Amino acid sequence: MCKSKGKETVFPLEKRMDYIKDLRYVDLVIPEHSMAQKVEDIKNYKADVFLLGDDYAETFKKMPEYDAIKDICEVMFLPRTPDISTTALKQKLQKDVEKDND
Repeated sequence: MCKSKGKETVFPLEKRMDYIKDLRYVDLVIPEHSMAQKVEDIKNYKADVFLLGDDYAETFKKMPEYDAIKDICEVMFLPRTPDISTTALKQKLQKDVEKDND
């Protein structure tokens, strides 16, 4: 879904899913391919909790997907992790690549 939004990821999908799967309270990680998929996945897998970053909270609450799932499972918005920036990580990786190519 990141690619469809014109965004690049630092780690491939499989690696990101592995990181999430390793968390103690995670039972299942479902790759997302479209916004409409959310509702069907929540129903099909009988999800208890749906998580999103809090930077997406106001936008998501205005979407039809929110109305469709808010009574089916708990919707939670997690705060961003302080001092962790994807942009900074990408810049550091790029500098490391450039340094290796010198």
